[in-house]
Amino acid sequence: MTDIRTVQIWGVLTKVATAALGIVQTAIVLRLLGPEAYGIVGIVISLGALVGVSQHVGAVDAAIREIAVADTPQRKAAVFWVSLWFRLLITVPISVLLALAATWIGTRLYPFPEIPHLVRLMSLILILHGMQGILGGAYTGQRAFGTLYALQLITAVVNVPIFAGLVWWRDLNGFFEAVILAALIFSTLLALFLRRALGGTLAHPPPAEVRGVLADILHTGAWTYVARILSVVWQRVPILLLGRWVSPEVVGLFTAATTFGSKLQLLAAALGEVNLAFLSKAFAQSREAFRRLAVRTLEDVGAVTLLGGLFLVLFARELVPILAGQQYLGALRFIPAVTWAYAAFAFLDIASNTVFVPARRANFRAAGFGVMAVGTLGVMLTLRQMPEGAANLGLLLGALVGLATAIGISAFRMHLSLFPRTLLLPVIAAGAATAFVPLPLAARAALFAGIAVWIVVVAFPVLIHRARRLFVSPA
Repeated sequence: MTDIRTVQIWGVLTKVATAALGIVQTAIVLRLLGPEAYGIVGIVISLGALVGVSQHVGAVDAAIREIAVADTPQRKAAVFWVSLWFRLLITVPISVLLALAATWIGTRLYPFPEIPHLVRLMSLILILHGMQGILGGAYTGQRAFGTLYALQLITAVVNVPIFAGLVWWRDLNGFFEAVILAALIFSTLLALFLRRALGGTLAHPPPAEVRGVLADILHTGAWTYVARILSVVWQRVPILLLGRWVSPEVVGLFTAATTFGSKLQLLAAALGEVNLAFLSKAFAQSREAFRRLAVRTLEDVGAVTLLGGLFLVLFARELVPILAGQQYLGALRFIPAVTWAYAAFAFLDIASNTVFVPARRANFRAAGFGVMAVGTLGVMLTLRQMPEGAANLGLLLGALVGLATAIGISAFRMHLSLFPRTLLLPVIAAGAATAFVPLPLAARAALFAGIAVWIVVVAFPVLIHRARRLFVSPA
């Protein structure tokens, strides 16, 4: 059976490829829309995310875990169907309510003429993403990563002309129509190969079995649901608050900075669910093996997250004009704080799926994200007289305090280090390097190269060994 690190590496490579395509897609969208229109996009997506997270109900993570530990194709199919119907039972009414509230939102909350129609489109997107999440979770729980990664790549390739064409033709409406079309394509591809991925059957469970499966899903997913709500609050409420305090253009610049920093979430997407599937199995079989595997995985994840964040921070001055154009240079005042905030968020997300959820302690995950959300909102509301500083400090301080909370809970309640000691010096070095952003490009490149070599060769030489094991067959 394929081991976790092989899947992790291929997952990261897949995400690098899809990220490259996504960057091209985002660059086209940013240039076609401009900061003011992109600010409207940020507001609508944030509204949709904040309302839509209530339909998450923890079903995706629960489906991944329960399918990962299921021992028959029939049980896996039962988990899939119950998760899907449960998700839709919550998603559809919430989406309908959002569509009905669109006119009020566009007249009372954010008085822009485009808002009502875009919010209605967003309500449809929520339904499609709800179905897509369960479909993707079934592949992840079954560990059918080859098929899943192939479908993700295909969809990423197709999305570039879809977004470019529709945004060019239909402007703001085209962006949301492109999201709808992309979700339809990916969901259809996932559905076509699902029977084979789950072991050859998609038999619906009998009514007598549904209650037991639903109980297992709720047990695993309840606190994950709470954690998801809190994580979305942390990501989206700052944009919504800025939308009330400043012009759409400034919101667009901040949204562009979060889009830039959130690329680190690709690591969470690539590794978090992989870790959840493998670590859930390990936890069920051997607690000691689970601990060893969790610590090694978090060391690897921490090193890669740090390098990714450092690259984005040090070279933002060159990347922003290339990817978004000169009109987004104002986003540079947000990017360092936002990027490191998202680095902390991505690490906490991955660590939760590596430790807390497999051990059925998702309440600890919720605690970390809860402190993160409350801290960010508290700082922003306290500093609301200087909105831009409030957004920067709020996002960063909230993320750091939330991560520290989760680290402490893991150490005292599970006796497991969520933050391996080997990460301490690399974190200090990467954080300190932020002070050298004003240096010339050559100096920043040398600084990044030096820290990267030190992290890989001195702090984490095992990364080289594991990469060699993947690509070089033993003699």
